Amino acid sequence: MYRSNRVMLSLVLTGVMAVSAGGVTLGISTDGKWFTLDGTPTYLLGVSYYGAQTITTTDLRTQDLDDMVARGFNWIRIFARWNTERDGTGIDVSVVEKSGSVREPYMTRLKTLIAECNNRGMIVDVTMSRARVDSDQQLMDVWMTLANQLAAYRNVYFDIANESDNADRFVSYSFMGQIVTAIKAIDPGRLCTASRVPTDADDLEDFHLVGKGDFACPHLCRGEGCSAETLATVKQYVGWMNQRSFRIPVHLQEPFNRDYEHSSYDPQTTDYYRDCGGAKLAEAGGWCLHNGAWPPHAYRSFKMTDDEGRLFAQFDSVETAAAANVHAEVGGTDPLVRRYQAEYGEQLAKQIGRTDGLARSANTTQDSAGYLSYGPYLATLPTDTYQVTWRMSIDDNTSDNSAVVTLDIRDATAGVVKATRIITRQEFAAADTYQDFTLTLSYADSGHMMEFRTYWHDSSYLKLDYIDVCPQRPPVIREVSPDPDVVYAGSEYVRQLSLSNHASPVPTWSVVSGPSGVQVSETGLVYGWTPLAAGAYTIVVRATNVAGSDDESWQVQVESLPAGTIALFPFNSDAQGWTLGLWKAGTHGEGAIAWDAASGNPDGNVKSTGSGSTNNTDSCTREGSILTRSVSTVGFDSIQVEYDVIAVLNTPPDSGCGGTCTGAVLEGSCQDKLAVYYSTAGTSGPWTLAQVLTEGVDLPAAWTHEVIDLAGVSAANNNPDFAVRFKWQFNTAADTGRIDNVVVQGSSITGNQAPQVDAGPDQAVRLPNSADLDGTVTDDGLPDPPGAVTVTWIMQSGPGTVTFGDAHAVDTTASFSALGSYVLKLYASDSQLNGQDVVSMTVNAPAAADFDVDGDVDQKDFGFFQACLSGSSVPYSPGCEDADLNESGDVDQTDFALFQECLSGSGNPPGC
Repeated sequence: MYRSNRVMLSLVLTGVMAVSAGGVTLGISTDGKWFTLDGTPTYLLGVSYYGAQTITTTDLRTQDLDDMVARGFNWIRIFARWNTERDGTGIDVSVVEKSGSVREPYMTRLKTLIAECNNRGMIVDVTMSRARVDSDQQLMDVWMTLANQLAAYRNVYFDIANESDNADRFVSYSFMGQIVTAIKAIDPGRLCTASRVPTDADDLEDFHLVGKGDFACPHLCRGEGCSAETLATVKQYVGWMNQRSFRIPVHLQEPFNRDYEHSSYDPQTTDYYRDCGGAKLAEAGGWCLHNGAWPPHAYRSFKMTDDEGRLFAQFDSVETAAAANVHAEVGGTDPLVRRYQAEYGEQLAKQIGRTDGLARSANTTQDSAGYLSYGPYLATLPTDTYQVTWRMSIDDNTSDNSAVVTLDIRDATAGVVKATRIITRQEFAAADTYQDFTLTLSYADSGHMMEFRTYWHDSSYLKLDYIDVCPQRPPVIREVSPDPDVVYAGSEYVRQLSLSNHASPVPTWSVVSGPSGVQVSETGLVYGWTPLAAGAYTIVVRATNVAGSDDESWQVQVESLPAGTIALFPFNSDAQGWTLGLWKAGTHGEGAIAWDAASGNPDGNVKSTGSGSTNNTDSCTREGSILTRSVSTVGFDSIQVEYDVIAVLNTPPDSGCGGTCTGAVLEGSCQDKLAVYYSTAGTSGPWTLAQVLTEGVDLPAAWTHEVIDLAGVSAANNNPDFAVRFKWQFNTAADTGRIDNVVVQGSSITGNQAPQVDAGPDQAVRLPNSADLDGTVTDDGLPDPPGAVTVTWIMQSGPGTVTFGDAHAVDTTASFSALGSYVLKLYASDSQLNGQDVVSMTVNAPAAADFDVDGDVDQKDFGFFQACLSGSSVPYSPGCEDADLNESGDVDQTDFALFQECLSGSGNPPGC
């Protein structure tokens, strides 16, 4: 069989690509209920970020956005025209003039913010108020400019007239419709709204049909008790739309906020959870953690200049807690995951019990047997199979094994119990620890009202946290990135896998294939394998539940450590086996610590933050994080620890730090600081202080490389139990510290020198031929044992795959799957030190005259050519396209001359 060897190259020129390529596109689901992100229905969970253009320090903005993403938020709200005139400073950061002309640098700042949100999968609400311009025409002019300037961004929606039903900023539905029509003439896909409170079904219909609103944004009540009304209010709006046979999302973009100037009530954390959760259960499209105030209060999103601090630095303790927990309290951003919190009466009904923190409980002293929960008479479930989960705890799980609670799923319309389960005392694995218990619901009768009941048997102190209703879904493992994952020999490979969806039920994890020792935990943590030699390895892990399974495969490229390096931790993909911990000096909250994929030096790093507000009066209110790891120094002396560090800190406390508290804070003082310790007896200590970096003295605000010389510490040498610890101390929630590129260095005790490696000369080869690799490795024979060197060939880069004849032989062959440029790397290890070198390979297409593609041009190829000869100007026969070497439409003497140049004989490379 012959094939064409001709390669056709084409260049395609296109217009400007939309910025959302690689980002996220906002849409609305086909049923009109939900927003979609890249086509996936998603509950928008957002944060007010009104005066975003007041931020001038890039790191402060990126820290805010990273904090939002880490807490599960997926959108922000900003104002296109914004100034701080009400505080007397009059800082105007509007991105457009009233006339509609662009204002710089603020428009560029807005575009940068939108692009950064796009990279994080976040949506940006760009809002205008009629009160911030002088006429309807100016409002139109502003929106024409914004529509043109932001047309490339698909992660944006427009609120064209904030609170447009207020007298001082009123915009009629007719004029609203004119603006939306003009915007969509420029950008047909742009979603538009104008926030206002609908008064009845007619008004809501006019908003949609006359005002052309793609979704409704009502600003609801902000007083005490309002959060309990949200579920019913949103249901009322949905009911009005059902009456008029249309459906658009209901988006709560501006609920209540703390320090609101028109109300003396400050919402508490439970108000935020209740409001957001009620909106989601009522099938709203989104909700916002609204914030912002004017003096004498903290500005929050109204003003985020360097002297005021970024948004998360200005949050008070209630807002900080709400931001950290609201995502979990409402069951995440999958709109089909319904989380009913037992403590809220409008979400679940009850016969017995009482609110008990963020739960509902019953006990044998105060209660008789009865329903701790029933309802909610849910009738809007799509037909599907669901996992219903009760999260409960018990005070005593050992005294007997009597029944403590009966769970059931009841079709209230049909009066039929569809599933039931009795839970006994000893089914709880531990006392006072929440545990999940599940039932399966096959829901086929659309419109039937379902209730999920919890009958308590009067034999325990039982707490019901929540009831989840979730469609059964197979797990989807989030793709490992980067792939290949580059690590260094000698350290345990650790990688936390995660799911990109809300799989239900919770999947089990297993290793499909990989190097010997690889394991995966029940939470998707890959561990257990310590690569000892350089090479390329593939790991495949599977997540499985009753709805299906998903495999994730990725490559781990193990590289040799540089000479004199004992261990190297670049934190490119995770915390690399370091133990992350927290501490606090007093009774207030601990700090936070996690691996962070961004803002490192240059990429991944370990990020630590503080908690709470500035602690001027309480010297014990200090907190922080701890980063610990054991690193064996066997075979080395003259130990040295190196690392990169940066700290972005809030203004330090201005009061002294004394009294009885000084013993509790880090190294005897209250300033923000980083202390570095070492242990010669393992991670349990004792720990010896090696270095302290202190705020205002030597704790750096830019990435700085630090070196700790332990050459004089003889106990650190040749020690299998050597360990390192980093300990941060912070005093505010605005404080952030990052550690990156930790290196432990040493000198070889044996005098061993690293192997010398030469991967051979660069080569060019034609497919399908393989390349002969001619490497050279020399070594001093140390250490002994083993007194030998192991070698490994790997592909470092290239457009296809490479197959080695023997990847562990110095001289071997390499075969290639595709044309292009490849870099191959030869590693050599003597068990302590390593050497490496690379060789470049250019893989070309087969010679044109090698018709049978066997690597030579011989008699067989001539037979094919001879059969195709047609003569000058005589078209060749079908199937002879390859023999027309000069592409003239015939096979003649000219083609034969070209064939002769390539003729090489059997087994010899082509001559052309």
